[in-house]
Amino acid sequence: MLDPAELRKTLGCFLTGVTVITTQNAAGERRGFTANSFTSVSLTPPLVLVCLSEKASSFEAFSEADHFAVNVLSENQKDISALFASKQQDKFASLTTSTTAGSPILEGTSAWLACSTHQKVDCGDHIILIGKVEALGRSDAAPLGFYSGNYFTFRQEREAIDASHEASGIVGGIFEKDGNILLIRRDGTYSLPTGQTLGEKNFEPKSLFEILKKAGIDVSVDFVFSIAHEDGDHRAGVYYRGRITSFATPADSGFVLVPITSIPWDAIKSLNQRTMLTRYLRERTESRFGIYVGTAAGGAIKSLAVGAA
Repeated sequence: MLDPAELRKTLGCFLTGVTVITTQNAAGERRGFTANSFTSVSLTPPLVLVCLSEKASSFEAFSEADHFAVNVLSENQKDISALFASKQQDKFASLTTSTTAGSPILEGTSAWLACSTHQKVDCGDHIILIGKVEALGRSDAAPLGFYSGNYFTFRQEREAIDASHEASGIVGGIFEKDGNILLIRRDGTYSLPTGQTLGEKNFEPKSLFEILKKAGIDVSVDFVFSIAHEDGDHRAGVYYRGRITSFATPADSGFVLVPITSIPWDAIKSLNQRTMLTRYLRERTESRFGIYVGTAAGGAIKSLAVGAA
């Protein structure tokens, strides 16, 4: 039998946005709940769905509703997400809203969709609400993200990447597989893999992706982890964190998988890389990652995961 806690952690590996689902009954009573179990179903007809636990306080209201709205929260609305995930009685009292197609629309969202209830499906311990989109809207506000039990915002990553454009630099990565970190071993020293660019779009022989692929290593990138000038020069080093999806490299390639418990700290000559790895292991344990912007000597960590839902 599956462990529910482990299932929750595994499902949490799927990066999502954050929504607040709202409705209003004939008596004018408004209800809402926070959900990241939202997805598009169909464009023709325009259908979306959201899931609601049968244990939710608003379960009865939504199971009887003939309309509801999906409010896609912006990065500045973490407090609203927390509000609608709480047991507070009147969750709308301090908010500015409008009404479209019978449902409350929250102000300041990244997007919204007002729906008529197309179908309701009882499924396990949840009900699936399928809505037909009757009206919609969107703004330039950056969306709020949710990953592995924590909120994050994309604006922080964009700002960190922009900061790296001030000087030509290198692109590196901290890539993990089964509790091992990918390092390059040469002449008794170790370093993180690097390239001139990331190499996402076109074939670039000196890009990080192509260098790793040539060695028989495939990786996936999650987020920017650090922007810091390299030791002793003015090159900006942009480092990502990610995962190794395939490792079939020959023994003489120089690439090795090193257990996180046995990292050869004294053999890593780059102060910048030693500092990054130290922070990576700490934040990995806490499951709360950030983006470092600065130099090897000093800088600031901009929080990426800023709170739990």
